Amino acid sequence: MPMSAALTSCHCIVTELIRGGELFDHIVNNDGLTEREAGPLFAQLLDAVRVAHCLGIAHRDLKLENVLLCGKPGEPDATRIKLIDWGLAHQHKMEHGLVVKEVLKSRCGSRSYMAPEVSDREIASTIGYDGFKADVWSLGVCLFAIHLAYFPFEEAQPAKDWRAKRVLEAQQEGESTIQTIFSFYPNKACKLSEPLIALLDRMLMFDSAKRATLQEVLESEWMRPLMVASAVATYGEGLTSRSEDSSARSSVGTEHPRVVGPLDTNVTTRARRQDSGATDASSSSTIASSVYDSIQRLEQFNRSERTEVLGASSKWEAVKQLNRRGSRRERVRNGISNITDLVSQLSSNVSKSNSNIPPTHAPRAASAGRINRIQPVSACIV
Repeated sequence: MPMSAALTSCHCIVTELIRGGELFDHIVNNDGLTEREAGPLFAQLLDAVRVAHCLGIAHRDLKLENVLLCGKPGEPDATRIKLIDWGLAHQHKMEHGLVVKEVLKSRCGSRSYMAPEVSDREIASTIGYDGFKADVWSLGVCLFAIHLAYFPFEEAQPAKDWRAKRVLEAQQEGESTIQTIFSFYPNKACKLSEPLIALLDRMLMFDSAKRATLQEVLESEWMRPLMVASAVATYGEGLTSRSEDSSARSSVGTEHPRVVGPLDTNVTTRARRQDSGATDASSSSTIASSVYDSIQRLEQFNRSERTEVLGASSKWEAVKQLNRRGSRRERVRNGISNITDLVSQLSSNVSKSNSNIPPTHAPRAASAGRINRIQPVSACIV
């Protein structure tokens, strides 16, 4: 809407219009999402947190209410998300581009998403906690709730929540966190894939020293193909330019990255599709691993090149270093060519596997009996 007159006494901040509402509401309305639906959304959330952590920022209030969908259902950006509400975030000091570790002691966040070491007032105020590891716990709660539409714990304090106490005891015995939680609800079958269960088990560890790091989450069996698909969605034009020359190669979709895996609940069909999906997923995982490693090496190469030039002792030394880039560019081009070939293979495997996945998923179990169904949670700081 045009302004009637120019503003002369103040400044205006214009932000992007986000039309889709909270991811929390989307999950509640759908009684949880399938792995195929949840994967691309969670990959974007992980990528946002990864960037923040690289800049030394711990969010400390990661929750589904703080993730917004850019568009409404049916719109082109309906599956794009934005991570918001950085009011409780902590900025760590940076030295030479590296994060300086700090022990945080502010007890803040939202109750059902708080890591155990943050939720426990005595531990948080005396021993303190690692903000980045606390974010991984919150991400684990988000990943759990995205699929199941209820929280693993009301509060991650064994002294206050009997579920937390039982899970802590199970972890000390080396048992699965997710399988233990499902044992609380005998009428609910666990339909999560094994890679997803393994990832959740690592993210929801009460002992923060044993909890997965964000890098380990990114490189997990369940996440790695999704992160590569997300990278292709971001850099798709550059990565797929070579593949356009050959009609035998199929391009990876940039709007809706997909997760490989069977979603059918029919027992006979499910068994067959699991075998087929496992083979394709294994091949895709290997290719995805190669793509991820190649991208990491190229990024490291570019950083080292910039460091050499900035650290030159004289203009003449800087000129010599810049001249050496001629041969380096050829290596970079070769690296991009290799990545393009790997992406084409990954695309072929993803398309093949997804052709076996039905367009809709079977109705989910009724929500009756869910003791800890998700409800909006407010943030607090103490």
